[in-house]
Amino acid sequence: MSPEIESYTIIHPLGFSAKDVFDSIVEGKSGLKELRKDFLEHPVYAAYFSEEQNNRLKMLCPFEGWNRFERLIWSAGKEVLEKSGISFNDKVLVIVATTKGGIEEIETNPSAANLNIHLSVKKVIDKLSTEYGNIAGKKPPFYIVSNACVSGLSAMIAGKRFLEAQDYDYAVIIGADTVNDFVLSGFNSLFALSDQLCRPFDKARNGINLGEGAAAVVLRRNSDNHFNHNKIYLTGGATTNDANHISGPSRTGEELAEAIKKAVNEADSNTFDFLSAHGTATIYNDEMESKAFAEAGVSDIPVHSLKQYAGHTLGAAGVMESVICIESLVNNILIPSLGYSDCGTSSKLNIQTKLENREMTRFIKTMSGFGGCNAAVCFEKR
Repeated sequence: MSPEIESYTIIHPLGFSAKDVFDSIVEGKSGLKELRKDFLEHPVYAAYFSEEQNNRLKMLCPFEGWNRFERLIWSAGKEVLEKSGISFNDKVLVIVATTKGGIEEIETNPSAANLNIHLSVKKVIDKLSTEYGNIAGKKPPFYIVSNACVSGLSAMIAGKRFLEAQDYDYAVIIGADTVNDFVLSGFNSLFALSDQLCRPFDKARNGINLGEGAAAVVLRRNSDNHFNHNKIYLTGGATTNDANHISGPSRTGEELAEAIKKAVNEADSNTFDFLSAHGTATIYNDEMESKAFAEAGVSDIPVHSLKQYAGHTLGAAGVMESVICIESLVNNILIPSLGYSDCGTSSKLNIQTKLENREMTRFIKTMSGFGGCNAAVCFEKR
């Protein structure tokens, strides 16, 4: 009973809608810009909102005292609720994916309640309930998934499971994270930040570029297994953990491969048009993924990373990159992987290096993160 994608959106420096972001990517635009900080030894690149864009975000969410994380959740959630036409009077579940929430508050107000992710999300859900629920006091149950870089995909898999259990008719999945000094300092301490535009899977890769933004998806329960023409469905998903290291991934890729195999088996299909990799452009992640794809038997299908377009948006990445790929299916446009020229992994990959118009039906999205977590999700157009 694969849930249908009812509506979706993206808020990112490349655009304030999924269409705007996708159109920018099709035009070959990147949201990455140089970023300098006193505590960084060298300039880095990140996809971050301009002052004008932050002001626009405040206009979309004009509530006094709200931080950027809360504004992103509100804006993305409001957009998909309006597009889908549902209200919180329906059987709706909300799942928010993030790694750090409003952690940037620590820079100016370390005692702020907004540092508590649960309280931040509750504040936003309460406000959304006021606008999108006609029954006084009617508020949807909500969960927070904070599982490193796989948070977004984990949230969508959880939403799928809740719908399959027939506990809810709709699951609203929202992913959000911001670029801030705390996050930059953390990745800098791991020597993971690149001083150039990231180059996923290339032999010259030397680290990640961060990004910020939000993305949201509404999943609708497909109780009768009736598939509407030209709609997108979440057909399979799985998570694993390699328990290898607090920050380093598996050396074999076997655990990510297992997640892919389980997701593909649930999707009940052996044919996929492309694979959207995590592709962070760190030495160890890309090497691990290449081995995992070989182990899972998917190395031959076109592979790309979206990191040189959007940056690594942490907990939002799984939702955001899935939405970009859904747009690929809808428009039958295969997106190339920017920054790739020479193979830099031990297992060969079929890296997509040019924009291509082709009829497409299915794709796999993978993510991996700190603590050894891995996730894979399958989507299909029917």
